[in-house]
Amino acid sequence: MEQEQGNLVSPSVEVLVVEGELVTAIRRLADCGWGTKAIARELAIARNTVRRYPRFRTQLTAAFGGMALLLSALGIFSVLAYLVGQRTRELAVRRAVGAGSADVIRLVVGQGLRLLAFGLLLGLTSALVGSRLLTGLLYETSPWDFITYASVVGVLTVAATLAMLLPAIRAAAIDPLIALRHE
Repeated sequence: MEQEQGNLVSPSVEVLVVEGELVTAIRRLADCGWGTKAIARELAIARNTVRRYPRFRTQLTAAFGGMALLLSALGIFSVLAYLVGQRTRELAVRRAVGAGSADVIRLVVGQGLRLLAFGLLLGLTSALVGSRLLTGLLYETSPWDFITYASVVGVLTVAATLAMLLPAIRAAAIDPLIALRHE
């Protein structure tokens, strides 16, 4: 009988403990004829559930954040590589009139880094403002965690630099006459 009541009352005990009504939960269980051991067992289950919930929620949020970071890095890479690919003719003309490979690479990477700086500034500002809304979802971390912000900036900077550098090197290595003829 006690086991049947435990299965029926357990979810309500967890809800009551989560809401902070521990005394009410104990009184209800005692009124139902529960013994001390059964009440202690149910409260231990509820306490463990309550302790695991914020950690799980944080881990889930971190997993989604990691996926968002990966998708944003891939998106930055794709867009910047596409933009450099669209400038192949311009870069070939620059090469044909005497610009060196290093000049072409410096031009592309410099312009891309300006875009990156603007995007990072806008993103960090939005993140710092929006982090106040997420304070309740964080578990044992600050919404202004420097390591998190620095790692995100680092990953996005590496992705953007590679996205600019690889196509720029490829465009700088192409013979200008072939590139102009192809376009």
